[in-house]
Amino acid sequence: MSKESLVPGEIFPYELIPETGQKYYLSDANPTLLIAVATHGNEREIVPLVEKVVYKHRAQLPPFLFIPKISPSACELNTRNNKDNLDINRSFIVPPPTEEVRAMMDLWSKYRFGIFLTLHTDPTATDYYLYDGHKDEDHEKRRLDITKGYALHRKDVLSFGVSLFNGIDDPEDPTLGYNVKDGYAYWPMSTKINDHSTDYWLIMDTGIAKQVINPEIPGRATLEQKAKIIESIVCRLILGEV
Repeated sequence: MSKESLVPGEIFPYELIPETGQKYYLSDANPTLLIAVATHGNEREIVPLVEKVVYKHRAQLPPFLFIPKISPSACELNTRNNKDNLDINRSFIVPPPTEEVRAMMDLWSKYRFGIFLTLHTDPTATDYYLYDGHKDEDHEKRRLDITKGYALHRKDVLSFGVSLFNGIDDPEDPTLGYNVKDGYAYWPMSTKINDHSTDYWLIMDTGIAKQVINPEIPGRATLEQKAKIIESIVCRLILGEV
């Protein structure tokens, strides 16, 4: 791994993993927050939006590790799957089937995180929702839906002109099919099918993280709306601003 100087269009002086082209920024030697974007290449649009928000709040955030593109090869292709035609979010398997997964496993295994914030977009959606995932036994002490921060986040989203999704997230995906109410889906990881996702590997397989917050930002929202949603996620759900 090598350190890059700041290049045009980048805010952070990222560390580079030469073998895969993945970059990361470590704010502290012992990060407790993992932030990741662009698990899928067709969700790359929000990368600069997230970068700006993370940079803006970098001094207030808990010690963090930021990955702007989990799959640079998928971003280059602008596809869900990476250069090996694999969905990274279904590829956290031992041994890893692609180098992008291996590199993230190696990096993340060095640390222990309270929260894994993984930001996604739903390309065809107009409504917003998020998954709140952790082990069942941690539900009462970690759940977001009863916090003031989440209530304010929900109000924020509505004030941006974006509706909250209600219904089943994806009934055709056997690993999903969760009920979403007012933009919130509880994700009971202990009873979840192992879909070899980043979330499952971090929480259930390894215990590297305690909780995943997985927002699905609507792809059909405007860039301004997306930026505001990301700002609210960080301020309300991570920083606890009320």
